[in-house]
Amino acid sequence: MRTRIALACVLVALAPASAQPKSDDALTLVVSGYESLQKDDYKEAIKDFTKAIELDPKLIPAYIGRGYARNHVGDHLAAIKDYTKAIELDPNSADAFQRRGIARSHIGDLFEAIEDFSKAIEIGPSSADTFQRRGIARGRLGRTEKAIADFTEAIRLDPQCATAFCNRGVAQNHQGKIDAALTDLNEAIRLDPKYALAFYQRGCVYGNQDKLDRALADLSKAIELDPKYAYAFSDRGTLFQSQGKLDKALADFNEAVRLDPKNPIPLMRRCECRIRQSADFSAALKDVDAAIKLDPKNPEAFVQRGRAQACRADWTAARAAFDEAIRLGPNNTNAHVHRAIFLARCPDEKFRDNVQAFKDADRACELTDYKNASALEAMASGTAAIGDYPGAVKWLKKALEDPGYKKEITYAQAMLASYEASKPFYFTSPVPNHTVKD
Repeated sequence: MRTRIALACVLVALAPASAQPKSDDALTLVVSGYESLQKDDYKEAIKDFTKAIELDPKLIPAYIGRGYARNHVGDHLAAIKDYTKAIELDPNSADAFQRRGIARSHIGDLFEAIEDFSKAIEIGPSSADTFQRRGIARGRLGRTEKAIADFTEAIRLDPQCATAFCNRGVAQNHQGKIDAALTDLNEAIRLDPKYALAFYQRGCVYGNQDKLDRALADLSKAIELDPKYAYAFSDRGTLFQSQGKLDKALADFNEAVRLDPKNPIPLMRRCECRIRQSADFSAALKDVDAAIKLDPKNPEAFVQRGRAQACRADWTAARAAFDEAIRLGPNNTNAHVHRAIFLARCPDEKFRDNVQAFKDADRACELTDYKNASALEAMASGTAAIGDYPGAVKWLKKALEDPGYKKEITYAQAMLASYEASKPFYFTSPVPNHTVKD
């Protein structure tokens, strides 16, 4: 009983004089609603807050509580309506503005979310949390400079806030400020040694720097701290795959898919792993088909489908998938690279199109400023397809200047020898492994 009385007193203190409860019943329902929130029983909380509002339409804590519950069950538009009503009743409620900003950020209405957070800051300029939330919204909108400024202010207000350091580190990384990003992420981990997200983000930074041992250590630590961290499993699997540890990679992708079955990314990565294992192309195809069902407009998924079908020597389906990938992503490098290689090197003459292969390869190189090794390989293939073998040799040698490509593409030397002998180079079934890194 003491808890209920104490909570009721807090609610009365929060409500302005014009919005005091009309009856003890309304206040009792609000208290019950907040107790349900503490138990994560959002549906029951919504029922209590709704009954309270029916009894007293000016009871601000009921609107804020119901908005919070609705936001948690995914009904963000209804949550926004509740917070808007609370703001109408109390235009000086920083809490209501902040919570409406959170709800708006969930539905991608980032401009209005930022306006709400800004208003909350104007009303309560000492809120580190609000600065941080505005920074997150700005970061999602691509305004990283302003996001960093918000996180910096949050840190000034609360120097022990590990979350603010982590978020600023992520924003710094997006700007390519690697040293600054690592400094912030290191500080986040120092402040909270059990902060799985900070380890994950630092692992991603190390991974992008090709510091694979450090990256694996951080991702493994993130998984140790949070065994349900699907993204960490997926990204660690990608690192294992880059090291050729395909069994470990597959195990991680399996776990990522199990933990997050509605995310197409781990499915696509598992498809890639299975193609590389050259073992179960039917399973690879099932994975990418499931990914396309989840994300039917993703050109990368259709590229993977084309590769899986090509490995099964289903040339008709492979061509259709590559065509769809380019239709969906006319500026997608992978789509142009793989269709170029397919059209130039398919063993079935009926599916070769030398001119289009050259055009696709040229587009892939154009998109990557002639610096991507896989696009350069495609250009070598397309150039050979139109009969220019000296040109093909030139492009392939340029691709081989990339140490990563030279290490990974095991058939490149055989292809080079073929072009030097002025002979075409066709792939067999299964298609050789091939990875494109934009």
